[in-house]
Amino acid sequence: MIPAANPATGAWPPPVWGELTQRFADGDGEALGAIFEILFDELVSDLRRTTGRDDAFAADAVQDAFAKAIRGLPVMETRGQVKAWFERTATNAAIDRIRAENRRRDRERRSAPSERQHRGEHVEINESLEALQRRLAEIDEHSRFLIDARIRFGWTLERIGRAIGLRAGAVDGRLRRVMDGLGSSESNT
Repeated sequence: MIPAANPATGAWPPPVWGELTQRFADGDGEALGAIFEILFDELVSDLRRTTGRDDAFAADAVQDAFAKAIRGLPVMETRGQVKAWFERTATNAAIDRIRAENRRRDRERRSAPSERQHRGEHVEINESLEALQRRLAEIDEHSRFLIDARIRFGWTLERIGRAIGLRAGAVDGRLRRVMDGLGSSESNT
């Protein structure tokens, strides 16, 4: 049985840490829950101070530490040993999170086009869009309906077929011919 907090003060009686960690090792999830309730706020506060990050970041890293404890919390005899294990594990989790953020930021920075590239791509996209709009204006109304239904409205081939009285395979073939025709027009301009 895990000792309960004092209802008047909210304080926990000094638990027997060796017993709690052994019980958890033996499969008693309530033991880890008790450790969580006793140490969580203190670990978050300590990690927030250590990393200089906000409470949410620190809480996530501490939760990572408790998740790691599920995979293998060693049996320890004192509060200091248990707290030190969780501090070390939460600090490692925080470092992993910061490294992941830095890698993501670096990838975004490397993949972001320069302003000059962006302007050139913007002009190229506008020219392609204008050419496509000219070609779309030249196609018949039936073909324009097929393209609008499939691309603009996201209809399935079956739904388009029901609307115009064709099977999905026939709709697919017509759409392919229309799209191929638009593509071949692109190479002619």
